[in-house]
Amino acid sequence: MYKMKHLEAAGCQQEIVPANGHFNQAAIRPQANFKIVMTTVAYDNQGNLANIEDTMIAVFNKLANSAIVFSVTAISAPTILDAASGSLLMAELQITVLTTWS
Repeated sequence: MYKMKHLEAAGCQQEIVPANGHFNQAAIRPQANFKIVMTTVAYDNQGNLANIEDTMIAVFNKLANSAIVFSVTAISAPTILDAASGSLLMAELQITVLTTWS
């Protein structure tokens, strides 16, 4: 159970503290959400579809080989992105990472 404890120095401000006096900050970790956008030039052939798929696999493998603890929340299908410089083939990888308090 948690109870409200008045802060002596701050007047009416309150903070939540455990009723038993123990607080394990390591057990409560913030979550960060990231969207990784991968692009390649869009041509009219199947080679670019294979290229964006290879890029998606390479990005995932680099994340998997790192020390980051993550969870993939979504992977988009390749789509065309019209930019000022020309058309790009684009895919998105969304991940969730547990971070630490700083």
